[in-house]
Amino acid sequence: MRRIGGGAPLAGLKPGELARSAESCIVAVDATFGVPGLPQSATGQTALLSGEKAPLIVGRHVNAFPTGALKAILYERNILKHVKERGGRATFLNAYRRLDEKGVPAGKRLSCTTVATMAAGVGFRTLDCLRDGTALLHDITGDAARAQGFDVPARTCDEAARIAAHVIAENDLTLFEYFITDIAGHSGEPAKCSEALARLDRFVSRLLDYLDPGETLVALSSDHGNIEDLTTRSHTRNPVPFAMWGGRADLREEMARRTPDIAGVPLALEESLC
Repeated sequence: MRRIGGGAPLAGLKPGELARSAESCIVAVDATFGVPGLPQSATGQTALLSGEKAPLIVGRHVNAFPTGALKAILYERNILKHVKERGGRATFLNAYRRLDEKGVPAGKRLSCTTVATMAAGVGFRTLDCLRDGTALLHDITGDAARAQGFDVPARTCDEAARIAAHVIAENDLTLFEYFITDIAGHSGEPAKCSEALARLDRFVSRLLDYLDPGETLVALSSDHGNIEDLTTRSHTRNPVPFAMWGGRADLREEMARRTPDIAGVPLALEESLC
């Protein structure tokens, strides 16, 4: 990640602190919204996708999968839907292992990204997309799916980055979700955490090689803290990064300074797409 923020760490910055380089910047943003307790995935992801202060709206931090109230927020507003409604091309890069006869993930336990994709009506990428090189699995390389018996190709981080760059070139907004860092952080095992971060680092490093900073803005953020503090297996109340690479320097700086919390991330990105 040394190419983002002039080599500044993605964790450890004070709230609102900004680190920059010629092509990038990082700002530390809040994920707690002042709500007691530890930030959780469902409310954090809803805020990160919709621009709404979800923990304040529902009055608490909600773990794992979105409740009816959070789904309602995502159906009303999310960044994928915003782009599509304005005539843009938006897509979710992650491949799904199983879809029902209607072409959507089955079951009640749907992730926030799944609900946002359904609400936007942009369609889901499948294992066939993965095989033909137009999608990625959540772990980038596909190791987890192969370990579970799925017939999917093995991808290096370089190959995955090439695939992502190709999809990015065809869309105005491309969303990719990598939650291996959360799983590793909860394990409390340094080796797992190092591998999860190293894999993300290799993928992002190669992706930036394949993109033109004058044409593409890459943004990286998180729904809560976790892997940055191995003294606990729980989430943390630490600020999370809103990191940007590419695009106009003045616009990056303005976006960073106007984003105090993770709900501001999609709002800033939406403005950059206008």
